Amino acid sequence: MNLVAGCFHDGVLLYAMALNETLSEGSSKKDTTRILQKMRNRKFQGVTGLVSMDGNNDRDTDFNLWAMGDLASGVFEVAGHYVGAEKQIVWLRPIPWVKGAPPLDNPPCVFDVDDPSCDRTPLSTLAIVALGTGLTFVIFGISSFLIFSYGSLMTAHGKYQVFANTGHFKGNVVAIKHVNKKRIELTRQILFELKHVGPGGCELPAKGAGGAGAMAPG
Repeated sequence: MNLVAGCFHDGVLLYAMALNETLSEGSSKKDTTRILQKMRNRKFQGVTGLVSMDGNNDRDTDFNLWAMGDLASGVFEVAGHYVGAEKQIVWLRPIPWVKGAPPLDNPPCVFDVDDPSCDRTPLSTLAIVALGTGLTFVIFGISSFLIFSYGSLMTAHGKYQVFANTGHFKGNVVAIKHVNKKRIELTRQILFELKHVGPGGCELPAKGAGGAGAMAPG
């Protein structure tokens, strides 16, 4: 059955019953106040079931209460039926609550947050401000160290910017890269290449013990 059509049918039937009683008492169909009074607190059997009206001319609606019957599969089943005319629930099966019992209507420290006992902040406002300020200085110090420890170089095509250890060679800013060699022999060929540095890279002994460095013009 179409629930919308059924409710519309029962609504028209309720109006017709109240109108007939009003006319039989000698009143007019324009006497809407009397017609509404005839609808209040009325019960009759309609196509959608028992139609029960309250004192505000609202229908006492019935509801099915669904609950997850099997927590493993997640299948829902009808656990109870609310009878609007009787204002009570008819339970059909128990509800498997996750914690074994229904939740509280007013859990502590959820809705009533003004309770002083709900203030569980371990730090005071001053401590939080001091902590935030300290973290700001730490981040600023690390950023400054990285900026001043690494130079900025552009790639050969000028599209990307990279950061690396830099140095100056023949007036050019070059990138320094350590290579895993303990010793480099400066042969005549290497000395010739160092004298004529082009757009490519060249190798130089690294500063310090046990290492070598590679330079590339920036």
